[in-house]
Amino acid sequence: MKLGGYQINVQLGKMPQRVATAFGEIFNNMVGASYIPIAYIGSQFVNNYINHAILAEQTIVTGKDTKNAVLIIINEKPQGLTLSSIVPVLETGAPMGGTVVGVRVGNDIPDVASNAFNAAFKDFAGGNVKPIAYLGSQQANGVNLYFAAECRPLIGGNNINSSVKLITINSNGTVEFDDILG
Repeated sequence: MKLGGYQINVQLGKMPQRVATAFGEIFNNMVGASYIPIAYIGSQFVNNYINHAILAEQTIVTGKDTKNAVLIIINEKPQGLTLSSIVPVLETGAPMGGTVVGVRVGNDIPDVASNAFNAAFKDFAGGNVKPIAYLGSQQANGVNLYFAAECRPLIGGNNINSSVKLITINSNGTVEFDDILG
């Protein structure tokens, strides 16, 4: 594992056992919000400890539950694993109040979203882009679709390090990439 940078190792539906145990201990008894892991993204070695990145669906419990997609960092030191941060990736209501988060993973991605993703990337020559999860949609002059995806650029025919991006497929068919991790 290289020092400082994240080693991307996307795993759907599983994560290293020690991280899964810590995730459960941290979030199982949390009041006011619940967290469901979507994917283990990877790890980063920094100053004698390891950060683990997990993409998760967050439900904030209110009179009207609010769902968000978040990036959770769990810090592993010799004395144990602890929560380091929770950063929003896609929030219900943002931007412009119309986003609806409803996570679907892997083979559970709705056909209409999967078809839009495949159409957007069918002639993409910049690398390999693989959806991890469909995160939600926004009604705005059509429907914008949001995905978490693993991206492996091709430069000179060589694969370079993967990254994980928030991909927006706009209603007009254009694609936007924003960093989630890497």
